[in-house]
This record gives sequence, C-alpha cells and structure tokens, in this order.
Amino acid sequence: MTMKMRAEDLRGYANKELRDVRLCSKNDIVALLGPPSGEQSSWDVVITNVIKSHYNDVTKRWQGFPNEKANEVEYYKPFVHLANEVCQECQSVGRNQDALNGQWVDTHSISPRERSDNKSRIQPDIVHVAFPEPVEDVSRKIDETANIDTDDKDMKKNIQFFWQQIHVLVEVKKSKPTDLSDYVLQLCSYMRQMFQEQLDRRFIINRAGLVEHPCAAISLLATQKFGWDPTMTLYVDKDCIPSYRLPKAKRSSPASNLFRDDWVISMPTNSGDWEKFLTIRLIDGAGASVLCSRATLVWEVIKLSVLSKCEDGGGVHVLKQTWPQADDQNTRPEEAVMYEHGGEGGFIYLADYVRVNGDLSSTANFRKSLKFRNFQEKGDKNKEVHDEHVEPFRDMATLTPLKMLLHRRLKNAVGRVQTRLVMKGMGYPLKHSVSCLELVTALRDCINIHKQMYLNGVLHRDISLGNLLIQTNGAGQLIDFDRAKRETMKKQVLKLPDDDSVPDPRLEDLENYLSKSGFQMDEDSKEFVLQYFSQKPGYTVVSLLDVIIEQRFGEKRKLCTSKDLGWPNKEQCKRFREFPNFVIKEAQEGYMRTGTVRYMSYQVLLMEATPPATTFLHEPYHDIESFFWVLVYICIAFQGPGGNLRPELKERSSSLAIMVDKAFSPMAENLQILGTTRRYYIKGPDDNFKELMSYLHDDFDDLSDLIKKWRKILVFSCSNAGPDRDFIHHHVLQLLNETISQLGDKRSLAAEKKEKTKKAKRRMRWAKERRLHPTGIASRTRSKCQI
Repeated sequence: MTMKMRAEDLRGYANKELRDVRLCSKNDIVALLGPPSGEQSSWDVVITNVIKSHYNDVTKRWQGFPNEKANEVEYYKPFVHLANEVCQECQSVGRNQDALNGQWVDTHSISPRERSDNKSRIQPDIVHVAFPEPVEDVSRKIDETANIDTDDKDMKKNIQFFWQQIHVLVEVKKSKPTDLSDYVLQLCSYMRQMFQEQLDRRFIINRAGLVEHPCAAISLLATQKFGWDPTMTLYVDKDCIPSYRLPKAKRSSPASNLFRDDWVISMPTNSGDWEKFLTIRLIDGAGASVLCSRATLVWEVIKLSVLSKCEDGGGVHVLKQTWPQADDQNTRPEEAVMYEHGGEGGFIYLADYVRVNGDLSSTANFRKSLKFRNFQEKGDKNKEVHDEHVEPFRDMATLTPLKMLLHRRLKNAVGRVQTRLVMKGMGYPLKHSVSCLELVTALRDCINIHKQMYLNGVLHRDISLGNLLIQTNGAGQLIDFDRAKRETMKKQVLKLPDDDSVPDPRLEDLENYLSKSGFQMDEDSKEFVLQYFSQKPGYTVVSLLDVIIEQRFGEKRKLCTSKDLGWPNKEQCKRFREFPNFVIKEAQEGYMRTGTVRYMSYQVLLMEATPPATTFLHEPYHDIESFFWVLVYICIAFQGPGGNLRPELKERSSSLAIMVDKAFSPMAENLQILGTTRRYYIKGPDDNFKELMSYLHDDFDDLSDLIKKWRKILVFSCSNAGPDRDFIHHHVLQLLNETISQLGDKRSLAAEKKEKTKKAKRRMRWAKERRLHPTGIASRTRSKCQI
C-alpha cells in the first residue's frame, strides 16, 4: 500500500483535507509545546548551557550557521549539530521519565521542486529518531534508487521502515515565503505517511495543525505530549513495550515490520478494570493517514489474558478505532449508542472514549490553548466559503483552492474525539461468500437488521460492500453506523382499529370500486390500504389505489393479495404502526449527503426528493437502493461467489472496465454524472438496464431474476410516495426470502458438500493471515503496562 501512491496523489489528498484548516499565531502554538511549565527549570538550564557554548553574542549567530542569504541546504548540518547538542544537554538534567531518547538526522535528498512524481522521493529534510544509523542507511538506499519498482518488496519495507522511525520532522525553508501553500502540502504529505506507518500516534506535534516556527521540548516532555497513545504498546517477546522504547535490535531492520499488527490496546471495562487486547490482523488501515476525518482503523483482536486459549483462532473480536465528531451530550461513543438504540447493543462487547491522564483524547484538548487568527479575505467580502464542518470527504462539490482556504475565516473547527469499539466475534466480507445462497442469505439478514434498527429509530445511511459481513455461523451482520442518524420521535403510519371497533365506513366505497373495476383484493390488503390512508375520505382512497394498481400491474392483473402487493399482512401490520420521524431533525440540523459514492442511491447523488419540490430527506428507500447496487457490483465485478475481481478490470480499455467505471465510479467529483447514470438504469427503458445485466458473471446467473425483480421494486417506489416506498423493506425481504427458498430447493447434496469444503478453506485462509504469538506474558510487563 505504501508503494502504490505517487507524490502527486499524496499532495492531492492533503489538499482535499485542508478544507478544514485553521491558522493560529506562532506564539500560541509555541506556548503550548514548550517550554513546558512543569519542566521550566530544566528548560532554563538546557537553554542557558547551549547559548553559552554555541551562540556568538557578537555576530548574533549560532555556531556554524550560514549567513542570511544562504541556501536551504547550508542549514541542515549546523541545525542537526545544534539540535543534538540540546538533546545531549537534556540528558544531564532532571526530565520526565517518559521523555524521548534519540538524535537528529539529516535525511534530505533533493529539492522538493526537483522531486519526481514518485512517493519515495517525499523525504523530510531533518528528522528525530531513536537510532540514527539504520535510518541513515535506509534513507541512502531510497535516495539512490532511480526508478522504484512497485512490486519490490524490499523497497516497500525500506520506505515503511523509514516512516516508522520518525519521532518529529523539520523542513528548512526560506524566511517569509510569499506563498505557504506548497510547503503546507508538503508537511501534510509527511504527516499522512507518519500516521499511516505509526498507528499509535494520536497526533504529530499537534494533530490540530502544522508549526511554521517549531520550538518544542522534544527531549523533556512526556511522549504523550507528542502524540503517542499511552494505551497502545507493542507485544514483543511476551512483553509490552511502547514503540518509541523498542531496543535497537528489534527495530533496526526494515524486515522487522512490527508496526502493523502486534499492538496491545488497553480499554476500560464496565467494572473499572482494564482489558488488554492483542491485535492479530490489521483489517483496515487505509484511514490511518487521514488528517481531518475519522481516521478509521480496524483490527482483529484477542484478549491478551486468554492468549493461551486462542492458538486455534477462537475468541476473536474486532476492534475499531475512529475519530468521530465530538458530541457533548453523549457519555459513550455515538456509534455504540446507535447499536443500542437500534436494538443491536448485544453486538458491542466494549465501547469507550480514549482518555490520557483522565482527559479525553480529543482535538479540542489539543487546541485548547490556541487562539486562531482572522485574515482579511480577498475578493467579495460578502461571499462566504461554505464551511462543511461535518465530513470532509462526503461531498466534494464544495472544494475550494488551497490559497483561499489559507486565508479564510472559519467560525468553528471540527472537534473530534478518539473512540474505540470492540465487537463480538468476527466476520468475512460479503464478497467472500462461497455460494449465491450464502450471499443472498447474508444480504437478507443485513436488510432485516437494517429494518429492525430503522423501526427502532436508527437509519444507517452508508450501505457499502465493506459494511456487510458474513459471520462465522453464516448469518449476515450489518456494521459501521458512523454515518447513521437516530430519532426518538415517532409518526403514525398505520391506524390500527381496536378489536371491538366498528367497521370502517370507507370500506363500502372501496368495495364499490373493486366491484366496478373487476379487480379483487384479499381482506388483509383492504384493511391495510384503509389503515395507511387513515385520514383520507373513501373516494380519495379509491383514487390512490387506482394509481397504485395501474403502476404496479397495469390492466391485466385482476386478483391481488397482500403478498402480491408486497404489503404486510394483518399480523405484521402491528409491528409497523409507527415509523421514526426524521423530518423534524433534518429541518433543525440541515441535510448532509452521506454514503459511499460507489453504492449511493441516484436520488442521494442528485439530491432528488420524493415527491418533487419537497425538501430532500434520506429515507430507507435510499439505503435499499444501495443494497441493490452492492449486489449488482458483486455480480458484475467478481469471478463468481468468493472469487477475485475479474481480470478484465485491469485493462482500463476493456468493455467491462468501461461499464464498471460508468455504473460504479467511486470518484466523488462525478456525483452528478453517476447519479444521472443510475437514474437512467432505474427509471429508463428496460433495455438500458439489460445492457448492464449483460455483464453479469456466468456464476451469478442464479441471481439474475432476483436483480431484475428488485429493480422493478425500485422502479415503482423511487418516485412515488406511498405504501410501496414506506414499506420497501417488506417488499425486498419477501423477494429475498423467495430467492433463498428457490436456491435451497435447487441445491444438490454435492453442491452442499462443496460449499462446506469452501467454508473450511476460507476459515483456514483467514486464520493464516493472523499473527498468533507464543503463549504467556512476561511478569515485568504486568507492572510496566499499567495505564
């Protein structure tokens, strides 16, 4: 992963994240970093001794420093020499026992403006590391490599190793540059790489910002002041060691890649104790490098206390770490509250905010001493840049040039808090299903969870391939409620009669209409339509029913039951009496487009409300359409159940690659184009969708009818507010249950046996990717790792 991204890509990602940049004065951030109030006396001793030995009071220059008009490169060696003298002085004074040990190293290669587009050339000028020799050696190897081979595993390890070793970095630039943009992007690129390779860093210098004029007590302050997470240590030789305390023998080789797994993460329990979890597999680390968003990390973990019982892979949990927006009203992480509110609280084993010395690990605490500067904006003062202070990557339509961002006035910075959830058990991504039957069954289970949570007041709003799992028992599990919204207010959907109530007087109008039209409905359907349109007079109900029948069946259908209509029967209606009322919250808070672009509903992409001319509101329909696109994507892009991506997708000019890019473009800049394309498939002539269906992989032929029927449900519910849209869960679950029944009846004993074999191989393959350690834990660790 580290090798695949070019320097241009890194700068591009950093540029996008800088929409949330805020600027503060140098004095404020220097005051926050050093001198530390608790180390004032030590600081004074160090500075006094260094000034005496290395500062010329006559020339007003530090020893060895060049004249003012010198090039940047002439500052590297004297700066490193002076900084190391400061480090040496710090060793001789009283300092925090957890302060950093290390030295400064000159690692510059060539000027940033001369660097190629290869990411390996993104190297800072000066770095602080624990052991300089291996870093200098690796830096030299990287610098001497003219053309980087992205498949070169040794080079990839070298690059990872380089970024894993850096404590703090420094860039030397000309005084008072006219434009900071390029330098800010460069520093952000460095920070992204450090976050990517050092998973125990909460921030680097300060996650809230970059320091134009650094002045930090690096050799005096406790490491947590520089962003290390005291609740994370590395598990090495049955011992728990902070990453910055790794001995040279353990960290001096690029081959010793200890920073991906092997973490011991401590979390508080409900009883007030601490539970330690050992990471055995990094499931998702792509978010680690994100500077201004949730920075999600996901591991498979086991309890360190029962390590001896987990050698067979049992007792595995999933630990998720994110940086969501802070919510002052919650005492527990919002995502855990979502699970509980939706009736799925049993899925969560532990959930809590990360605390350091009793204080929340939050950007608000990092920034609390900073006073942000206001700038005079250029151009029209009345024209404000939209401050999208929710999720930076959710809607790219508001991106603005970096220069504008660096000079804008922001009212509120986004506050984020470090959060962890431990979920019970583990699961396989939906794409690893071993058969069409397992795929559809897991999908059905996820939609059923979605329905139950919605009825309890929680709407997911981010259905994607990565959020749908197959548990070890074969059941589906819907996860990741980061983008969900919840509501306690209800609205009445069905007005159910009392047992002793008199017959609905409108029933006569309905019976007369059915008699004249020749259309027949069962009793459950009659009761449902009257209960749904409870406030409408009889003639209006008849008129609305006429429209529904015409849209659904045309003139040919003469007999229809609640099952045919996809509506709940009399018993099922009891569960659907009320729905959560999100309209009030949306009106108060405003709407923010959410979701994973590749699977978004066309209405979300286009912000197209139903009915037209009303305020757009994210509804269950939109998530059900996202489930649909997940299924279609799997059936088109993969080589059958459990298969890899189809090889044709590697050829960008192939017809399959062009079609997938058209129907599933993940680029956020193409929201309107993708939305229009999706609407074309859903609402356009059938031939439009047939073209897409022609690309289904042969091994998914058994799901062709399911996809076609599902699309028909979307066709008549996408633009028509009414029972079919409100009860879309019921429609789709009925269809999925029918498909599951058909696939089960069709499956032979030989096919069933083959599936069991595939499941066993999947379980073994998954287990091989875990790093399980020899049992036991050193006795000295137990006291060393107290939090």
